[in-house]
Amino acid sequence: MSDWSDGYVTSTEYTTHFYPFLSPASQNLTLLLKGVNPPDLSQNFAYCELGCGQGFSTALLAAANPKGSFVGVDFNPAHVAGANQLKAAAQIQNVAFLEKSFAELGSTDLPMFDYIALHGVWSWISRENREAIASFVYSRLKPGGIVYISYNAMPGWAPIGPLRQLFVESQRHKSEIDVSDVNEAIELAGKMRQLEAGYFKINPAAGANLDHLSKLSRNYLLHEYFNGEWQPFYFSDVAADLRAAKLGYACSSDVLEHIDQLCFGKEQQAMLATLKDGAARETIRDYFRNQRFRRDLFSRGARQLGNNERTEMLRKVRLAKVPVGSDAPAQVKFSSGRSLAHGRGLCRHSRTLERRNGTAWRVARLCRSKGGRFPGRVPIRHGLDGGRASDPDASFGGRQGAPAKHGEVQSRGSDEFVGPRGADSGFTGRGKRDRGAAG
Repeated sequence: MSDWSDGYVTSTEYTTHFYPFLSPASQNLTLLLKGVNPPDLSQNFAYCELGCGQGFSTALLAAANPKGSFVGVDFNPAHVAGANQLKAAAQIQNVAFLEKSFAELGSTDLPMFDYIALHGVWSWISRENREAIASFVYSRLKPGGIVYISYNAMPGWAPIGPLRQLFVESQRHKSEIDVSDVNEAIELAGKMRQLEAGYFKINPAAGANLDHLSKLSRNYLLHEYFNGEWQPFYFSDVAADLRAAKLGYACSSDVLEHIDQLCFGKEQQAMLATLKDGAARETIRDYFRNQRFRRDLFSRGARQLGNNERTEMLRKVRLAKVPVGSDAPAQVKFSSGRSLAHGRGLCRHSRTLERRNGTAWRVARLCRSKGGRFPGRVPIRHGLDGGRASDPDASFGGRQGAPAKHGEVQSRGSDEFVGPRGADSGFTGRGKRDRGAAG
């Protein structure tokens, strides 16, 4: 029998975190803001996470969404065993964890899904496994269903991708890599930098990235950089691969990446507007932003909403207070160089929620009566999302803008965000950090 790991690191378990962009509530709000009809979370729905790791995100989402039926899939038996222990300890009834490879899923008896998610998987598996995923999506995603996919992106990885290869080459003589080998690889790269290796000398971004990586969890780095398969992708290539599964691009799951006015200068916007092909335009946007990591939502025939229908659906979205730490920065920073400070609107509407004893309020209550625009400067925090905020001055579904680093979109001091909370969902929590945050 061939090595079941298929080049993936299995000697050390992956880190346990909640990944907020996996939340169906967060995905639905993002789709609504772009005018795409999402699945109905008020009815029974089915959700599958491929490559669920230790299952923490899947289990938490299942607990928060009792009307959902959740399936987490991972080929690592240690991960699945840990996920099942978590399920039993938390007494979560609406989630199942399967120890399956992507190739084995085709012959597995599973339901049709409204959501299929794969976070930090696509760039770390072989072409054969990517094709197996596309085949699974083709056969198991409902019409109108949503796929969340995240991956390392080009051109942002162009100057620093060779650093990963340097790590791998330094440990190639070993049959199995563990966390101590990660330290050796980082030390060797650091020594080469001190010796003024040409790569580091003419490429300061590589040195800065090395400094950042040296501070991160070695378990994380082992899985992120030392797998047998590792490849960043251009958006157009990913879109082409998923087209075979009848998927079309809906939008980025980062709301701020939709706001072109904040993400790009006027001349850049004008140039992008001349591009007729959607995949080419999205790829060239990544050149302007030097994108290194993408979180995309694709749909299988999801219907575009009219303005009135979208507004009525947004009126049903509910908001709940989410506290943030006192160390949160006070501004949102954009790749265009602009920054957005949080103003009085945030505090005013946070107090409105406080007076209502934390009960859910509808989006429409916090929006102007005309134009469907956000009042003042009110960052809208997604339920179970990663600290992103909507443009306070942009219309619902309007063109929106650039990503901030994870955790950067926060309020100052004791201020709080407000975010959607489904009628049947539980606490809207806060994620620690995303795969790809290290870049």
